[in-house]
Amino acid sequence: EVACSPRGQTMRAGMLILLPCYAAFSGLAGVPAPRLRRASSPLLQDVTRPARGDRGTADGQVVDGPVLSVEQLMAERPGPNVQVREVIDSMMAAVHRDYLNTPEHPFLGALCAMRFLSSTHQAASFEKQGGPPAFERYLRQPHKQALTDWREYRTVGRPIVIERTNHPWEAYQQVDVRSSADSEWSTIRWLLVKEQFVARDGEDEGDKELGMASGGRFAWRVDGVFSEEPDEAEELNEEWWSVAWEAPLDEGTQRALFDEFDEDGSGAIDESEIWAIVRRLGIQIEGGKKGLRSLMTEIDDDKSGEIEF
Repeated sequence: EVACSPRGQTMRAGMLILLPCYAAFSGLAGVPAPRLRRASSPLLQDVTRPARGDRGTADGQVVDGPVLSVEQLMAERPGPNVQVREVIDSMMAAVHRDYLNTPEHPFLGALCAMRFLSSTHQAASFEKQGGPPAFERYLRQPHKQALTDWREYRTVGRPIVIERTNHPWEAYQQVDVRSSADSEWSTIRWLLVKEQFVARDGEDEGDKELGMASGGRFAWRVDGVFSEEPDEAEELNEEWWSVAWEAPLDEGTQRALFDEFDEDGSGAIDESEIWAIVRRLGIQIEGGKKGLRSLMTEIDDDKSGEIEF
């Protein structure tokens, strides 16, 4: 188990027990998925079906590197029209070693991956404290190595969607990964949930008149990633969380971030560029943008509206 939402051991165990069942009829185990069916019990009205849509990596296709460029990854956002495999392709690109945290683009992959986390994901709290640096350190834990060190991956069977009556919809997808072309494949299973979607800047708002079944104001987000590791690997102590939140950036990383957002190479960045860096680093400023403006007023000695490194 690599990352999952804190929904309690009973529910977690239930999901892991049921995964082989989903695999057996979904194509995850090489068996064609059956036609849509509804549970016979009046108390169990959930519907299990293959995911609709054909965008994203095709069945069995071996991907030997991120399917998105840096520019495309920076533009990726969740939304009502984003399909299950598109979310997984975006996440696989974001956590790839070439994107997760590089000297050219510090914490870029971590930032993009966090956009796709559900509100109940174990690392969702990093949105408010720690930000992408904390999430990057979270992914660097040894038991997540298969996810972050991949060089090739392939999807196994169609994603399976469970349309739940009284709970968020879920989607499951098996992905095989390996760190080199001649190494053994490892199995990773993705769990996505469909959550109510509130569009942010640059995100597709969808059609508010449509319901969940048609996209509407709901979007797929990652709720868990299960590997072949033991459950106890997920136990994190308070000391580790403190380090993940508070570990400082070295001067080289600070310089790289500054240069990335100093697009014109002037040696200075303005308020909007500083705000982008603040978001990338997960820094919480009291008062948001207004609070940042007040801080800039205090430290901008020449009143140019820009800050030098």
